[in-house]
Amino acid sequence: MKDFPQKQIQNIKKDGQYAFTILAKAQNDNSKAILCPNCNAELPEVALFCPECGSSTGHRCPKCGAPASATADICQDCGAWLLEGQCKFCYAEIPDEALFCPECGKPKEGIFCPHCGKLSIFDFCSGCGKPVTEEAAAELQRAQDEMLNRISPAAPAATAEAAGKTFSSNQEARRWFNASAIAEKARIEAEIAKLEVLLGEVQQIDSESEPEETNAPPVSPKPPQRKSLFSDKQLESIRKTGAAVEEVTRQRVEAERIAEEKRKEEERIAEEKRKAEEAERKRREEERKRKEEERQRQIKEAQALKEELERRIRSRNWLCNAYGTVHPGGPNECADPSRGGHYV
Repeated sequence: MKDFPQKQIQNIKKDGQYAFTILAKAQNDNSKAILCPNCNAELPEVALFCPECGSSTGHRCPKCGAPASATADICQDCGAWLLEGQCKFCYAEIPDEALFCPECGKPKEGIFCPHCGKLSIFDFCSGCGKPVTEEAAAELQRAQDEMLNRISPAAPAATAEAAGKTFSSNQEARRWFNASAIAEKARIEAEIAKLEVLLGEVQQIDSESEPEETNAPPVSPKPPQRKSLFSDKQLESIRKTGAAVEEVTRQRVEAERIAEEKRKEEERIAEEKRKAEEAERKRREEERKRKEEERQRQIKEAQALKEELERRIRSRNWLCNAYGTVHPGGPNECADPSRGGHYV
């Protein structure tokens, strides 16, 4: 063990335990069988160590010496390409003197990302996460179209297992997982932007709100001032004529009666108006309370949904099924993503 780095020793121990559990899992995966080079025990193709004698199956990274499963295309430890002489994108055989793959036409050493300039051996750049091949762009468009049909933006994205998706190669698996993650992230960011706009709208004070009403009682109209129908000089002249005295008195009483009825009618109208205004004030107060409760409910729901979406968009660690390892950089860091996985 002294000849191996400490990290490699830990990987060997981990992969040794993995070898004992991979047998039962391989029965449901239809994996090809291989023979142990030491004891000839029948093993699944993905086994790293023999569960019978503990011997290594011989699959190791030529760069760092770390164990590697037979189905892996990159080293789980250092990320080196394991399939020497094969295209990094379609796995076709490439002659030593060729610079491009005779099948897909892609560069033998990989593609420089047009967005960040990093050399990528995957369809989605490990640096900026953007597509670098036509297949990746098409897969991303597929994922975006599927996202548009999602009913609830807060629901978690479908996993490959839930969608019944199987992969013919590791690169195909990486394309699918990366495209799904990018499309989901874009959708979540759009929903967060909508929620922020909604929160801004419901929290904004309405500039056209009605002025605050006071509870001051309405002012009763002043009773009309009584005016004499005749001047003092005229009255004196009338009084001199006895026949006109009774008529003047009758007219005065009648005028006072009419004025009193008019005053009472004005008071009645003023009281009805006051009651109507009081009822309208109460209605507006209840409506204001109802709108405030609805506004607070919308704010609470929007904030909760925003927090959930922000939590999901921060959780970008990818847990692979092949090794049970969490990859912070997504499926591009996994040596065997065709066995599936999901974001945690």
